[in-house]
Amino acid sequence: MKNLKIILLALTLGLTTLTSCSSDDNSSDNQVQPQPQNELLGKWDLEKVDMKMVIDGEIMMDEKDVPVKQTGLINQYEFFADNTMKYYIYNPASGTTPATEESGEGTYVRNGDQLTFTITNGNTFTIELLDSNNLHLNIFQEETVEGVNYIMDMTQKFVKLK
Repeated sequence: MKNLKIILLALTLGLTTLTSCSSDDNSSDNQVQPQPQNELLGKWDLEKVDMKMVIDGEIMMDEKDVPVKQTGLINQYEFFADNTMKYYIYNPASGTTPATEESGEGTYVRNGDQLTFTITNGNTFTIELLDSNNLHLNIFQEETVEGVNYIMDMTQKFVKLK
């Protein structure tokens, strides 16, 4: 149960990076260019997560293929050919933490195996696997807060819905 709470916390922290505040930049460098038809297009549902968390060099968690459906978490992305996307995220209540639900629209840019969402803050994910039924997105974050070094390496494993 402790691992489940840690995984939910880590997922919540990782997923909330999508909702950080930022300003829009309408410069010509950021103009969205439509992409040719590709396997990324369609609706994807998060099924499993690989999560590694390191604090000051100590591995706190290193889990592979953790199913998220049993936690009640829902994370879905839908990608369109005009480089727009929609997302839906639901984090169930846990202990004293209330449930949260969020949805919205944004844009994305794919450059090779790099996928950048510009929902609000332009998170960059690395596509580790993309085929007609599977999308594995990795995000690596490292930061130091009050002298403590935090590293989160998370791979979200999605299956295609349509």
